Parts: sequence; C-alpha cells; structure tokens
Amino acid sequence: GSEDDLDSFFGPGHRLDRHALDDGPRTGLGGPRDAPAERVLHGFGGPDVEVVGPGSPSRGSDGHTPRAGLLLSDGWLYGTTAHGGFGNNGTLFRLRKEVNHSTGEHDYEVLWRFRTTDCPNDGWQPYGKLVEDCDGWLSGTTYYGGGVQTGNGGTVFKIRKDGSGYKTIQRFVASEAWVPDPQGYAPRTGLVLDQNWLYGTTHQGG
Repeated sequence: GSEDDLDSFFGPGHRLDRHALDDGPRTGLGGPRDAPAERVLHGFGGPDVEVVGPGSPSRGSDGHTPRAGLLLSDGWLYGTTAHGGFGNNGTLFRLRKEVNHSTGEHDYEVLWRFRTTDCPNDGWQPYGKLVEDCDGWLSGTTYYGGGVQTGNGGTVFKIRKDGSGYKTIQRFVASEAWVPDPQGYAPRTGLVLDQNWLYGTTHQGG
C-alpha cells in the first residue's frame, strides 16, 4: 500500500523501512534483525493443573486466565487472574520483573485467592487492572461478590503488596431487570486514582 495507507493504520509520522521488510526473517515488524524477541516471563497452569495449597485442593489454584494489564512497583509486576484459585474464583499475584539467577526463572507468588465459602461477603473474579496509592496499598475491582444481600453485584477492594490486610471497601448492589439501579454494579475494568479518590465504571446498572 501507499504511505497514506500506512498513515491510516499506524498514525501520522510512522514509517516502515520497506527495504528492511524484504531483508529476510524479522523479530518484529520492520525492526532490526537483532531486536529482542518476545519472552515469556510466566506460564499459567490452566484449569486442568491441580495444585494443593492452603485449604482445599483446587484446579489451577495458582490462577489462570489473566484479563487485565500489570502494575509495576518496586521490581514486581502485580496482576490478577479471572479464574483459578479456590473455587475457580480468581487470584491476585505478583511476578518478579528480573530473573532469579539461582533458579533461572521469574519469582511468582500468589498473594490472594478470592473465595466465596469462608468469605461470602468478599468479591471474586477480578477483571480489571490494579492501582497503587501513595501508602503502598493496591486497589482493584471484582465483577461478582459482595454477599447475597447485595445480589453479588461486585466489589472494590484493597490489599497490601505483601498480600496482607485484604479489605472490601465497596459492595455494589445488583438490581433486578425490572428495578433499575442508578448506582450501577458489576465493575469490569480497573480503577483510576486521583489524590484520595478512586474512579471507575460498572458494566451494568445505571
């Protein structure tokens, strides 16, 4: 295509090296031959891997199916998985950015396993990216949970970066189809922190 076609795809000012594209196999689109290749930092076990941890055995108890981006803080990547953990309710994890030279791998730790049995009022199935405040707390959302009395319309939670101090700070009330809830429920995305306020959206309600 023409350069105008490239502008419409990549945006103004972006150009591809046409000669480079014809110069054998590439590691990236139009990039140099010695450009760093994609590297897998951690592979999730998936739902069919059984790991026995604290409590009852669970399929994929280290988590699987991450849906959100990662938060980098103090050399660790923090994120969530929508499934796995206890009862397939999701996990919160951290992954060391740099390789542990003694093992040759990136250290991986599950900080929290969302559950509905012994913590029925907490949330489960986190879909959004985490955010960190100035005091080192992580905050996020869960699509479900909050308790039967709220219809399990989802939650906002906070947790320390070492996995301690988990707190539910907001429970959304799920409404029936014929009773609209102007406050909304089922948050599906992450939060934005501005000073002392957390901003977000809900997938349903309103």
